Amino acid sequence: AEMPVLHTGRISGPSELALQVRVQDAGGAIRIHESALDRIDGVRARIEEDTRGDGQPDLVTFYAPNPAGQNAPPTRVRREVDTDGDGRFESVAHFEDGLERTRHLDADGDGFSEVMAWVLPDGLLEREAIDSDGSGRHDVTRQYAGGQRSRDERDADGDGKPERITLYSPEVPDQIVEEKADTSGDGELDTRIAYSEGRKSEQFEDRNADGEVDARYRFDAEGQIAFEALDADGDGRFESEADFSEGEIRERRLDSTGAGRPDRIEFYRGGALHRVERDKDQDGRAENQIFYDSHDGSIFAFDLHRIRELYLKKELTEWGFLARQWRYQTGKTITTPPIATGRVVNFASLDNSLYCITAGSPRLQWQSETDSPVSAPVTYHQ
Repeated sequence: AEMPVLHTGRISGPSELALQVRVQDAGGAIRIHESALDRIDGVRARIEEDTRGDGQPDLVTFYAPNPAGQNAPPTRVRREVDTDGDGRFESVAHFEDGLERTRHLDADGDGFSEVMAWVLPDGLLEREAIDSDGSGRHDVTRQYAGGQRSRDERDADGDGKPERITLYSPEVPDQIVEEKADTSGDGELDTRIAYSEGRKSEQFEDRNADGEVDARYRFDAEGQIAFEALDADGDGRFESEADFSEGEIRERRLDSTGAGRPDRIEFYRGGALHRVERDKDQDGRAENQIFYDSHDGSIFAFDLHRIRELYLKKELTEWGFLARQWRYQTGKTITTPPIATGRVVNFASLDNSLYCITAGSPRLQWQSETDSPVSAPVTYHQ
């Protein structure tokens, strides 16, 4: 249905005319309420609009004479908006040459704009200053390119140096492609995080502030750690590498000499160290044994190299006993998997004892008696 337009007017002074326009829908509700203050020379000063139809203006636009002359339409200079209908105009926009150039939002009415925005002549956002934590200070600076967010800088402590910089994809709106962070608080961005399709994929850290990466991480599709490389002593060489599965460590390789091959390999189960292999000459072959327990309370040590040789010759089934190096007998059944740490082997028995024997030969290092049998796996911590 066509909306009827009602006009009312009054002369408020020798040089001003107040004109009110109410546009009503078919049900009689006021949908737009204009109150325009015009001068006799035809210059419009203000328009009030009731866009919610509650009888209260929620959008006010202010005008000024057009520099082009009296016959040119007035230009907008300011716009105020009551965004939540509380009767207070918390959003204010300023115009230059009729184009919006800045925008301010004071959501809590304390006189401080939590958000300040700068607008380009084409109407697209250029940048924003945001008070994200309610501190009364703009701690986030946001930049735009082509109307899309391109860069965020967060300065939480107000020292003028951002603790975190976030870069966004120019193709996919709001998709993070890279982050840089100051994790030590020294004013330097020491950590860089790379993203792939919006998911964290790699992380690089400079832990000693020498300008070089000391730690590298890769992450799986779920954002859990999958790989770690560490330069613990800051010599520019990554002597430790570790693989993870579902965020839990499985294997760590350590190169203590810088030869480029690990001389120690640690294997983990359930996040705890399960077995260690050593390759002292770093020829790619572990010198360590593999250890098995049996139901008769015995621990056996086997030579991995010998096992491999027999396997390749297809003689392992018949001659496997030749790979056995030694056997150690306890009083009762072994209750935990043997844990080898290179020099010694640790395990528990149903005879209420924890054992530690040498790996090279079955010599008892120590035996510790407990009040009851140990059934939980033995773990090793450096």
